[in-house]
Amino acid sequence: IPEKIAAAFGVITLVLCGMAWFSASQFGTMNAALSYVSEDLVPKLAAAQQMDTATSDFRIAESQHILAIQPADMRAAEQKMAAANAIIQKNYAFLDRTLKRPEARQLLSRFHRQWLAYMGEHQTLIGLSRLNRNNDATNVMRGRSQTLFDQLSDDIGALAIFETKLVVEQRQVEQVVEDGRRARRPPEALHLGVALDERDERVRPAGEPEVGERLVVDREDRR
Repeated sequence: IPEKIAAAFGVITLVLCGMAWFSASQFGTMNAALSYVSEDLVPKLAAAQQMDTATSDFRIAESQHILAIQPADMRAAEQKMAAANAIIQKNYAFLDRTLKRPEARQLLSRFHRQWLAYMGEHQTLIGLSRLNRNNDATNVMRGRSQTLFDQLSDDIGALAIFETKLVVEQRQVEQVVEDGRRARRPPEALHLGVALDERDERVRPAGEPEVGERLVVDREDRR
């Protein structure tokens, strides 16, 4: 029996070592996947969303500038536009440096071309607004400026959706890996105990007779 126990413990040790190695490799895969999401995908998604919001803020500030009468109100609107444009430029530089997928790069490049064209219309609009030629400024805003804004807004929104899709897909991959890791955990019986074959004799406490000895005693008692 001691030999059987030693052999059983040896088998269990090998199984646990194998499971430990497998778990470590799976944790490594999980850590790599989490790093990819948190350090690559999420910052890109956040940058695209910030650009999307900033373009809307810029457009609103243009409207406020046209409606403003006092120079102080115009300056306040221009400060808002400058802040929004700074956010756009900062995040564009980040995405232009980090985006690798062709579809994402195409959306970003098209947005940038349209934004530059939009800024050309913006200069005309602001010049008219500063002179309080509000009707002319409004006509500019409702003309090509509006067309360009709609196009660039669609493209940066599509980029944000594209990056969101990548995050969701990667999290699904992580879940599959985690489910696989959990499915390969050792059974409870292997944690600490030893599962000996039912045919083996159990370890007897000191002084207890073997099965054969008990049968002989029982037969003697019946006589």
